[in-house]
Amino acid sequence: MKNTVFTAIRQLAQSDDLTARQRRAILVALGEMPERRELITSKAACQILGVSLPTLRKWVKLGYLKPIRFSARKIRFCKNEVLALANFGIEHTTSECVNTQTRYFDC
Repeated sequence: MKNTVFTAIRQLAQSDDLTARQRRAILVALGEMPERRELITSKAACQILGVSLPTLRKWVKLGYLKPIRFSARKIRFCKNEVLALANFGIEHTTSECVNTQTRYFDC
């Protein structure tokens, strides 16, 4: 009985009839909330990469890193993306933090 109920709730959470808030509430109740990505500041990204702020800005312009913008001045980076760039180089960086084209964080 318990597995049947959880399966039904999971199917409900996958349907298009729910709002994002309702879907999130169901996933939290089931303990299946997707893991949040850790975001870091520009200063922290510079420290991890061992570069200056102007170099970080240049790398953003060249597409090595993709910023997540909350506003024009509040910019964050996905820690996993920064670590991948620091450890493995340009080929291994991905945009796993944000899936939108504008890369504005959607709460």
